[in-house]
Amino acid sequence: MIPFDELHPPSLPHKNGHSFSSDMTATAHLPLATTTAATSSIDDQEKPTRPNRHWMLSSTYWGPFSKGDHWPLFTYLMVVFTIIIFSGEILLSKQSSGEFFELEPFNYMLGPSMEIMIQVGARFAPCMRYVDSMPPDERYVCLHTIAEKNKTPAAAAAATAVAALGKTNNTTFAGGQSLLLLDPVVNLADPRLFNSSCSLSSICGMTTFHQYQVPDQTYRLLTPLFIHTGLIHLIINLAVLIILGTKVEKIINSLRFSLLYIGSGVFGHALGASFAPPTTPFLGCSSSLFGLFGFLYVDLMYNWRRLEQPIRYLIKLLLGTALSFILGLLPGVDNFSHMGGLIAGVILSLFLWPPIQLDVRNESKKKLAIFYLARLLCLCLYGLLLGILVHHFTTSKIDEVNQTYLKLHSTY
Repeated sequence: MIPFDELHPPSLPHKNGHSFSSDMTATAHLPLATTTAATSSIDDQEKPTRPNRHWMLSSTYWGPFSKGDHWPLFTYLMVVFTIIIFSGEILLSKQSSGEFFELEPFNYMLGPSMEIMIQVGARFAPCMRYVDSMPPDERYVCLHTIAEKNKTPAAAAAATAVAALGKTNNTTFAGGQSLLLLDPVVNLADPRLFNSSCSLSSICGMTTFHQYQVPDQTYRLLTPLFIHTGLIHLIINLAVLIILGTKVEKIINSLRFSLLYIGSGVFGHALGASFAPPTTPFLGCSSSLFGLFGFLYVDLMYNWRRLEQPIRYLIKLLLGTALSFILGLLPGVDNFSHMGGLIAGVILSLFLWPPIQLDVRNESKKKLAIFYLARLLCLCLYGLLLGILVHHFTTSKIDEVNQTYLKLHSTY
């Protein structure tokens, strides 16, 4: 006689711990709709998945790849504060020139005139130190000069004594005569022209010079981070800050992010102040945003071995950086600041990288000491380079540096 177990062998165990027979029995008692749904789910699993988008078009290849759960408070505060400052620029432009946006010449970034940008804190070398091409003891064409010219024919006749040296393209046409903002006034014999022109101190605005006719507003290395040339410039920078800044701040927390953001921005403007044209105002938080790009490079190197085909991530990051340098050709923005922000971003990211990301707390005391020593060296390197740049800006002949830059630029 054949044992019962051989006639009815026990059902094979399922991968979830249930037998196939019990699964079939349970399925037999299920309603038809449930059975159909279960069958369709199996069919869906068997269908081939849609191919992912090309890696060049995927946003996941940008990074960062480290994870964090900090709330991006500083990013949101910067967005709100920057919008408030730009609103102040527009209102000041309306009060000074009667127009919210500069129309003659037209500001293609949809913003105020160059003088308004200077008065709200743009990086402008003549307000920060003595510049031979714009000495502080002369009188200059300002918005008040143009407004006076539009009032009476006598004022218009007096304004014809203004000499345009061609240092800037900000030409304003009024009454058939062209006036260039910030050009020196040649003939001061006419009191009407003298009264309608402005001193360098009044053009700079902000705080008065501590010594008479000695520009000393070196804090303009910081203030440009909060102002922009126009609405288009503002939208571009805020979009990058919201998309990228929130991700970075979640990893390193708000305090570290604020140091990275401000430190990269100041370093970038220090480099730009030493080599960019001195009589052109520069502004914007682009140097700080390039500091975030520097963080992405450090984050990519840290996660290099964890990523599949990491060279793709590096290529896409390099292309994004190159595109951002192309945007540096926009008015009021200089690529020297971008370059400085990128360099400072890499250095400060090595200093500010959270220890929990490296898991150094579980390492030996020797490795822990090496880690903190490396962080200290990065901080010293940042301070040393920033000090060199500030010293170079305050002591060098930036007019000669600018002429050399223009000659090299013209050869290409």
